[in-house]
Amino acid sequence: MRASISNRLKEERQRLAKSQREFAAAIGCAKTTQCNYEQGHRSPDAEYLAAAHDEGIDILYVITGRRATPYKKEEVEIIEAVRTHPEAFAIGLLMSALAERESGLRKPQAETCGELENNEGRDHA
Repeated sequence: MRASISNRLKEERQRLAKSQREFAAAIGCAKTTQCNYEQGHRSPDAEYLAAAHDEGIDILYVITGRRATPYKKEEVEIIEAVRTHPEAFAIGLLMSALAERESGLRKPQAETCGELENNEGRDHA
């Protein structure tokens, strides 16, 4: 059975990790209006859909059931992970940046080995 507009609207709001109250406040409608849309008692108008889009709702998906994203499934999963756990993503970026910085401060292993080989045959008097 295909999901209805109301079900997809709820799914999208939950994807953004917002409560009905938070989402309604963000787009400028009452919580009861949001509930009515998600329960299928009322249909959202164009003004509501435009505001929902501005908050990150995939309106094409809500209306048609087809995603508007040009991203591959794996890319969408990464985006969702970042949205769901922004702190973990920020920590990962910081750790990566620190590791890159640290590796840039040290000589690459190949140069160190080459220097040792070049010094082995010399007499040290």
